[in-house]
Amino acid sequence: MPTTKALAVKAKDKAIEDLIYFDNVGGCRKAKEELKKLSLFIKNPEISSLYGANPPRGILLYGSPGNGKTLLAKALANECDAYFMDVKCSDIGSMWVNETANNLRDKFETAKRMTKRSGTCIMYFDEFDSIAASRQIRYDTREDNKVVATLNTYLDGLKSRENIYVVASTNLLKILDSAIVRPGRFDIIIKVPPPDYNDKIEIFKIHLNNFRKKSIKKPFSKNINYAILAKESEGFSGSDIAEVVRRSCWQKTCNAYDALVKNNLSVEELVSNSSSIIMQDILDQLEMYKLERKKQERTVGFGELLKKNKQQKSEE
Repeated sequence: MPTTKALAVKAKDKAIEDLIYFDNVGGCRKAKEELKKLSLFIKNPEISSLYGANPPRGILLYGSPGNGKTLLAKALANECDAYFMDVKCSDIGSMWVNETANNLRDKFETAKRMTKRSGTCIMYFDEFDSIAASRQIRYDTREDNKVVATLNTYLDGLKSRENIYVVASTNLLKILDSAIVRPGRFDIIIKVPPPDYNDKIEIFKIHLNNFRKKSIKKPFSKNINYAILAKESEGFSGSDIAEVVRRSCWQKTCNAYDALVKNNLSVEELVSNSSSIIMQDILDQLEMYKLERKKQERTVGFGELLKKNKQQKSEE
Protein backbone atom coordinates (compact mmCIF):
# COMPACT_ATOMS: atom_id res chain seq x y z
CA MET A 1 0.00 0.00 0.00
CA PRO A 2 1.18 3.60 -0.63
CA THR A 3 3.09 5.48 2.08
CA THR A 4 1.66 8.62 3.68
CA LYS A 5 4.30 10.77 1.98
CA ALA A 6 3.52 9.46 -1.50
CA LEU A 7 -0.23 9.85 -0.96
CA ALA A 8 0.34 13.45 0.12
CA VAL A 9 2.29 14.17 -3.06
CA LYS A 10 -0.45 12.61 -5.20
CA ALA A 11 -3.23 14.47 -3.39
CA LYS A 12 -1.39 17.78 -3.63
CA ASP A 13 -0.71 17.49 -7.35
CA LYS A 14 -4.08 15.85 -8.11
CA ALA A 15 -2.24 13.48 -10.46
CA ILE A 16 -4.69 10.61 -9.92
CA GLU A 17 -8.41 11.15 -9.41
CA ASP A 18 -9.00 7.88 -7.58
CA LEU A 19 -6.60 5.37 -6.10
CA ILE A 20 -6.91 2.47 -8.53
CA TYR A 21 -5.22 -0.86 -7.92
CA PHE A 22 -5.15 -4.07 -9.95
CA ASP A 23 -8.01 -5.44 -7.85
CA ASN A 24 -10.16 -2.53 -9.12
CA VAL A 25 -9.56 -3.43 -12.78
CA GLY A 26 -11.84 -6.11 -14.19
CA GLY A 27 -10.63 -8.57 -16.83
CA CYS A 28 -7.19 -8.15 -18.46
CA ARG A 29 -5.94 -11.18 -16.53
CA LYS A 30 -2.71 -11.78 -18.48
CA ALA A 31 -1.90 -8.07 -18.62
CA LYS A 32 -2.43 -7.72 -14.87
CA GLU A 33 -0.20 -10.71 -14.14
CA GLU A 34 2.61 -9.21 -16.23
CA LEU A 35 2.28 -5.77 -14.66
CA LYS A 36 2.01 -7.17 -11.11
CA LYS A 37 5.31 -8.91 -11.65
CA LEU A 38 6.84 -5.66 -12.92
CA SER A 39 5.49 -3.67 -9.94
CA LEU A 40 7.19 -6.13 -7.59
CA PHE A 41 10.54 -5.53 -9.28
CA ILE A 42 10.07 -1.75 -9.25
CA LYS A 43 9.23 -1.72 -5.54
CA ASN A 44 12.04 -4.17 -4.70
CA PRO A 45 14.99 -3.45 -7.01
CA GLU A 46 17.19 -5.81 -4.99
CA ILE A 47 15.20 -8.74 -6.43
CA SER A 48 16.00 -7.86 -10.04
CA SER A 49 19.64 -7.17 -9.13
CA LEU A 50 20.14 -10.79 -8.02
CA TYR A 51 21.24 -11.67 -11.54
CA GLY A 52 22.16 -8.18 -12.68
CA ALA A 53 18.95 -7.66 -14.67
CA ASN A 54 17.22 -4.29 -14.48
CA PRO A 55 13.41 -4.12 -14.80
CA PRO A 56 12.15 -2.95 -18.22
CA ARG A 57 11.84 0.84 -18.57
CA GLY A 58 9.34 0.83 -21.43
CA ILE A 59 5.93 -0.89 -21.38
CA LEU A 60 3.58 -0.73 -24.36
CA LEU A 61 -0.11 -1.61 -24.02
CA TYR A 62 -2.17 -2.11 -27.17
CA GLY A 63 -5.72 -3.11 -27.97
CA SER A 64 -9.12 -1.74 -28.92
CA PRO A 65 -10.48 1.32 -27.05
CA GLY A 66 -12.24 1.08 -23.70
CA ASN A 67 -10.70 -2.14 -22.37
CA GLY A 68 -8.61 -0.80 -19.49
CA LYS A 69 -5.22 0.34 -20.81
CA THR A 70 -5.31 3.63 -18.89
CA LEU A 71 -6.65 1.93 -15.76
CA LEU A 72 -3.80 -0.58 -15.88
CA ALA A 73 -1.24 2.22 -16.12
CA LYS A 74 -2.78 4.03 -13.12
CA ALA A 75 -2.94 0.79 -11.17
CA LEU A 76 0.74 0.12 -11.87
CA ALA A 77 1.65 3.58 -10.55
CA ASN A 78 -0.35 3.07 -7.38
CA GLU A 79 0.95 -0.44 -6.77
CA CYS A 80 4.51 0.89 -7.11
CA ASP A 81 3.79 3.92 -4.90
CA ALA A 82 4.87 6.09 -7.85
CA TYR A 83 3.88 9.48 -9.21
CA PHE A 84 1.57 9.08 -12.21
CA MET A 85 2.31 11.60 -14.95
CA ASP A 86 -0.43 11.61 -17.57
CA VAL A 87 1.15 12.88 -20.79
CA LYS A 88 -1.41 13.99 -23.37
CA CYS A 89 0.13 13.26 -26.75
CA SER A 90 -2.31 15.64 -28.41
CA ASP A 91 -0.91 18.48 -26.27
CA ILE A 92 2.67 17.68 -27.27
CA GLY A 93 2.04 18.03 -30.99
CA SER A 94 2.41 21.48 -32.53
CA MET A 95 2.29 23.09 -35.97
CA TRP A 96 5.45 25.06 -35.25
CA VAL A 97 8.89 23.78 -36.23
CA ASN A 98 10.82 22.11 -33.36
CA GLU A 99 8.09 22.82 -30.81
CA THR A 100 6.80 19.23 -30.64
CA ALA A 101 10.29 17.90 -29.87
CA ASN A 102 10.81 20.68 -27.29
CA ASN A 103 7.49 19.84 -25.60
CA LEU A 104 8.58 16.22 -25.40
CA ARG A 105 11.86 17.23 -23.75
CA ASP A 106 9.98 19.34 -21.22
CA LYS A 107 7.83 16.35 -20.22
CA PHE A 108 10.86 14.19 -19.51
CA GLU A 109 12.52 16.99 -17.55
CA THR A 110 9.35 17.36 -15.47
CA ALA A 111 9.37 13.61 -14.81
CA LYS A 112 12.99 13.86 -13.67
CA ARG A 113 12.00 16.57 -11.14
CA MET A 114 9.08 14.49 -9.89
CA THR A 115 11.38 11.58 -9.01
CA LYS A 116 13.05 13.85 -6.45
CA ARG A 117 9.69 14.38 -4.75
CA SER A 118 8.03 10.97 -4.92
CA GLY A 119 10.91 8.59 -5.64
CA THR A 120 9.51 6.95 -8.77
CA CYS A 121 7.67 8.47 -11.74
CA ILE A 122 5.60 6.60 -14.31
CA MET A 123 5.01 8.57 -17.50
CA TYR A 124 1.88 7.50 -19.33
CA PHE A 125 1.53 8.31 -23.05
CA ASP A 126 -2.03 7.71 -24.25
CA GLU A 127 -2.69 7.51 -28.02
CA PHE A 128 1.02 6.99 -28.49
CA ASP A 129 0.62 6.53 -32.25
CA SER A 130 -0.11 10.26 -32.62
CA ILE A 131 3.58 11.08 -31.94
CA ALA A 132 5.28 7.75 -32.67
CA ALA A 133 3.77 6.62 -35.97
CA SER A 134 6.09 5.22 -38.61
CA ARG A 135 8.01 7.93 -40.44
CA GLN A 136 7.23 6.16 -43.72
CA ILE A 137 3.52 7.00 -43.50
CA ARG A 138 3.83 10.64 -42.38
CA TYR A 139 3.91 13.72 -44.57
CA ASP A 140 6.14 16.15 -42.66
CA THR A 141 9.11 13.79 -42.61
CA ARG A 142 11.79 16.20 -41.32
CA GLU A 143 9.78 17.33 -38.29
CA ASP A 144 8.55 13.82 -37.55
CA ASN A 145 12.12 12.52 -37.69
CA LYS A 146 13.05 15.00 -34.96
CA VAL A 147 10.17 13.90 -32.73
CA VAL A 148 10.92 10.19 -33.13
CA ALA A 149 14.65 10.80 -32.67
CA THR A 150 14.02 12.80 -29.50
CA LEU A 151 11.75 10.08 -28.18
CA ASN A 152 14.32 7.40 -28.96
CA THR A 153 17.05 9.40 -27.21
CA TYR A 154 15.06 9.72 -24.00
CA LEU A 155 13.94 6.10 -24.08
CA ASP A 156 17.57 5.03 -24.43
CA GLY A 157 18.50 7.29 -21.53
CA LEU A 158 15.98 5.71 -19.15
CA LYS A 159 18.57 3.10 -18.13
CA SER A 160 20.60 5.81 -16.41
CA ARG A 161 17.45 7.39 -14.93
CA GLU A 162 16.59 4.60 -12.58
CA ASN A 163 13.28 5.95 -11.27
CA ILE A 164 11.52 6.90 -14.53
CA TYR A 165 9.36 4.34 -16.36
CA VAL A 166 7.42 4.92 -19.57
CA VAL A 167 4.04 3.28 -20.17
CA ALA A 168 2.44 3.94 -23.56
CA SER A 169 -0.85 2.80 -25.03
CA THR A 170 -2.17 2.64 -28.56
CA ASN A 171 -5.07 1.25 -30.54
CA LEU A 172 -2.88 0.94 -33.64
CA LEU A 173 0.20 -1.11 -32.90
CA LYS A 174 0.98 -1.80 -36.56
CA ILE A 175 1.62 1.85 -37.47
CA LEU A 176 4.18 2.58 -34.72
CA ASP A 177 7.72 3.31 -35.85
CA SER A 178 9.82 0.14 -35.73
CA ALA A 179 12.76 2.01 -34.16
CA ILE A 180 10.65 2.87 -31.12
CA VAL A 181 9.12 -0.53 -30.40
CA ARG A 182 12.36 -2.48 -30.71
CA PRO A 183 13.76 -4.31 -27.64
CA GLY A 184 15.73 -2.00 -25.38
CA ARG A 185 13.15 0.77 -25.64
CA PHE A 186 9.87 -1.04 -25.14
CA ASP A 187 10.87 -4.39 -23.66
CA ILE A 188 7.33 -5.36 -22.66
CA ILE A 189 4.52 -5.24 -25.23
CA ILE A 190 1.18 -6.39 -23.80
CA LYS A 191 -2.11 -6.90 -25.58
CA VAL A 192 -5.21 -5.76 -23.69
CA PRO A 193 -8.06 -7.72 -25.34
CA PRO A 194 -11.82 -7.13 -25.07
CA PRO A 195 -13.40 -8.79 -22.02
CA ASP A 196 -14.67 -12.33 -22.32
CA TYR A 197 -17.70 -13.77 -20.51
CA ASN A 198 -15.98 -14.17 -17.12
CA ASP A 199 -14.28 -10.79 -17.45
CA LYS A 200 -17.63 -9.08 -17.99
CA ILE A 201 -19.06 -10.67 -14.85
CA GLU A 202 -16.10 -9.31 -12.90
CA ILE A 203 -16.41 -5.85 -14.49
CA PHE A 204 -20.14 -5.61 -13.71
CA LYS A 205 -19.44 -6.56 -10.09
CA ILE A 206 -16.69 -3.94 -9.76
CA HIS A 207 -18.78 -1.11 -11.19
CA LEU A 208 -21.87 -1.98 -9.17
CA ASN A 209 -19.72 -2.15 -6.06
CA ASN A 210 -18.23 1.29 -6.86
CA PHE A 211 -21.72 2.82 -6.97
CA ARG A 212 -22.61 1.07 -3.73
CA LYS A 213 -19.68 2.80 -2.04
CA LYS A 214 -20.78 6.21 -3.32
CA SER A 215 -24.47 5.79 -2.47
CA ILE A 216 -26.00 6.85 0.86
CA LYS A 217 -28.13 3.69 0.80
CA LYS A 218 -28.06 0.30 -0.89
CA PRO A 219 -28.76 1.23 -4.53
CA PHE A 220 -28.99 -2.23 -6.06
CA SER A 221 -31.25 -5.17 -5.42
CA LYS A 222 -29.69 -8.37 -4.12
CA ASN A 223 -31.15 -10.30 -7.06
CA ILE A 224 -28.71 -9.08 -9.72
CA ASN A 225 -27.88 -11.91 -12.11
CA TYR A 226 -24.37 -11.18 -13.38
CA ALA A 227 -24.37 -14.19 -15.71
CA ILE A 228 -27.34 -12.80 -17.66
CA LEU A 229 -25.78 -9.33 -17.80
CA ALA A 230 -22.54 -10.78 -19.17
CA LYS A 231 -24.45 -12.81 -21.77
CA GLU A 232 -26.56 -9.85 -22.89
CA SER A 233 -23.53 -7.54 -23.21
CA GLU A 234 -21.84 -9.46 -25.99
CA GLY A 235 -19.28 -7.31 -27.80
CA PHE A 236 -19.16 -4.72 -25.02
CA SER A 237 -15.91 -3.20 -23.81
CA GLY A 238 -15.19 -2.40 -20.19
CA SER A 239 -16.11 1.25 -20.75
CA ASP A 240 -19.42 0.21 -22.36
CA ILE A 241 -20.30 -1.78 -19.24
CA ALA A 242 -19.35 1.15 -17.01
CA GLU A 243 -21.63 3.40 -19.05
CA VAL A 244 -24.58 1.00 -18.78
CA VAL A 245 -24.23 0.88 -14.98
CA ARG A 246 -23.90 4.67 -14.80
CA ARG A 247 -27.02 5.15 -16.92
CA SER A 248 -28.97 2.75 -14.73
CA CYS A 249 -28.11 4.79 -11.65
CA TRP A 250 -28.76 8.09 -13.39
CA GLN A 251 -32.17 6.99 -14.72
CA LYS A 252 -33.20 5.93 -11.22
CA THR A 253 -32.02 9.31 -9.92
CA CYS A 254 -34.12 11.13 -12.53
CA ASN A 255 -37.15 9.03 -11.61
CA ALA A 256 -36.63 9.92 -7.95
CA TYR A 257 -36.47 13.61 -8.83
CA ASP A 258 -39.74 13.36 -10.80
CA ALA A 259 -41.35 11.73 -7.77
CA LEU A 260 -40.04 14.49 -5.51
CA VAL A 261 -41.54 17.22 -7.70
CA LYS A 262 -44.82 15.42 -8.43
CA ASN A 263 -45.60 14.42 -4.84
CA ASN A 264 -44.01 17.47 -3.20
CA LEU A 265 -41.73 15.30 -1.05
CA SER A 266 -38.86 16.45 1.11
CA VAL A 267 -35.39 15.13 0.38
CA GLU A 268 -35.49 13.07 3.60
CA GLU A 269 -38.79 11.47 2.58
CA LEU A 270 -37.45 10.74 -0.88
CA VAL A 271 -34.34 9.02 0.49
CA SER A 272 -36.30 6.89 2.95
CA ASN A 273 -38.90 5.82 0.36
CA SER A 274 -36.67 5.37 -2.70
CA SER A 275 -36.49 1.89 -4.21
CA SER A 276 -33.42 -0.07 -5.24
CA ILE A 277 -32.28 -0.60 -8.81
CA ILE A 278 -33.49 -4.02 -9.92
CA MET A 279 -32.21 -6.36 -12.59
CA GLN A 280 -34.75 -5.17 -15.15
CA ASP A 281 -33.61 -1.55 -14.78
CA ILE A 282 -30.09 -2.52 -15.84
CA LEU A 283 -31.36 -4.71 -18.69
CA ASP A 284 -33.50 -1.83 -19.98
CA GLN A 285 -30.50 0.50 -20.08
CA LEU A 286 -28.41 -2.22 -21.69
CA GLU A 287 -30.93 -2.65 -24.51
CA MET A 288 -31.16 1.11 -25.03
CA TYR A 289 -27.39 1.32 -25.22
CA LYS A 290 -27.33 -1.45 -27.84
CA LEU A 291 -29.82 0.48 -29.98
CA GLU A 292 -27.73 3.64 -29.73
CA ARG A 293 -24.64 1.73 -30.83
CA LYS A 294 -26.47 0.37 -33.86
CA LYS A 295 -27.61 3.88 -34.83
CA GLN A 296 -24.04 5.17 -34.54
CA GLU A 297 -22.76 2.34 -36.71
CA ARG A 298 -25.29 3.22 -39.41
CA THR A 299 -24.02 6.82 -39.50
CA VAL A 300 -20.44 5.69 -40.08
CA GLY A 301 -19.44 5.33 -43.72
CA PHE A 302 -19.21 1.82 -45.11
CA GLY A 303 -15.56 2.37 -46.03
CA GLU A 304 -14.67 3.35 -42.46
CA LEU A 305 -16.31 0.21 -41.12
CA LEU A 306 -14.29 -1.95 -43.51
CA LYS A 307 -11.10 -0.15 -42.46
CA LYS A 308 -11.92 -0.62 -38.77
CA ASN A 309 -12.58 -4.37 -39.20
CA LYS A 310 -9.36 -4.77 -41.19
CA GLN A 311 -7.32 -3.08 -38.43
CA GLN A 312 -8.85 -5.26 -35.73
CA LYS A 313 -8.12 -8.45 -37.68
CA SER A 314 -4.51 -7.39 -38.34
CA GLU A 315 -3.92 -6.73 -34.61
CA GLU A 316 -5.35 -10.13 -33.69
